[in-house]
Amino acid sequence: MTSCSCPVLKLDFKSMIALQSSLEEVKKFLAELAPCLRQRVWINADILPGPGEDLDDEMAQKRVQPKFVAAEFLEVVTSQLPGTVLSIGWTTSLTDIHAAYSNEMVNDMIDCAKAYSQVTFPVRASSFRKSWQSLQKLYRANAHWTITLWWSYELSIEDFDWFYDTLEKDEELRNRTYYDLYGFRQYLSEHHGSR
Repeated sequence: MTSCSCPVLKLDFKSMIALQSSLEEVKKFLAELAPCLRQRVWINADILPGPGEDLDDEMAQKRVQPKFVAAEFLEVVTSQLPGTVLSIGWTTSLTDIHAAYSNEMVNDMIDCAKAYSQVTFPVRASSFRKSWQSLQKLYRANAHWTITLWWSYELSIEDFDWFYDTLEKDEELRNRTYYDLYGFRQYLSEHHGSR
């Protein structure tokens, strides 16, 4: 439950063309920020294929193919927008909102990110519990890495309890997760006395 009085600005790019065409404007914006605030600017993209489609269905697999070449995105962001945080994730599908992130998906992401320390991994919260055995490798691979749990639909109190008990009661994991979850702030207020 990372906390900071300075909000995060996440720039969510859906294609390399969008990133390339906005680089100069983002650079100008960053030039006006104090260096310590650059780490509050996240450059987000889905750079690897993720869960949610039938692995045996070729057409379905095309729907979850990223619009980026991972290495190209990482090179452009780290060379052109230094000091920002890489927010790199997987494509997902609504076909199966509980589909697990596989060991292969997680290992591929670790390979992509291993050269960088300022990284957060957006992970679909509806898949998180089912994928925990694989996803916990992200926390172990680098002590600076974080996960951002996201989901814009309602989750159960049981899910929130599991997230909190698993991620915030463990000394090694505490404060290494961002929560972009509908209703989570209210849950914390009601169940853990946090605002």
